[in-house]
Amino acid sequence: MRVVLDTNILVSASAYRGNEWRLLSLAQESRYELYTSPHVLEELQRVLAGPNFGWDAERITRTALGIVSVSSLIDPPRLTESLTGHPPDDRILDCVAATEADFLVTGDRRHLLPLRAFGNARIVTAADFLEELEFQDS
Repeated sequence: MRVVLDTNILVSASAYRGNEWRLLSLAQESRYELYTSPHVLEELQRVLAGPNFGWDAERITRTALGIVSVSSLIDPPRLTESLTGHPPDDRILDCVAATEADFLVTGDRRHLLPLRAFGNARIVTAADFLEELEFQDS
């Protein structure tokens, strides 16, 4: 199963021990194939360095390298049109399209979750994706 985690999921997974952190742990256990892109990693680093987190460069680098170690890193081509009206979210959809992902996991209730699907990918929350993994195990 191919999965793209939105930047907000990776930020939460990096900073807190909730559902999002569990998703990264499951990727490390090879429960699904995780894909990410340079855009996602750059956005992650920018957020973690920003005023809400203020992480130092060494901690940010370790975090990004940890995510890369459990991911397939791709540099997707850009889609020709904006689908969300928000360029960073369009870059996430570029990654979804290029990997032919089955799921996009996001916490973005404004731009991405309302789409519900993109191509073959279902767009779901972290909690919904965890339920999906549990369902597949039963």
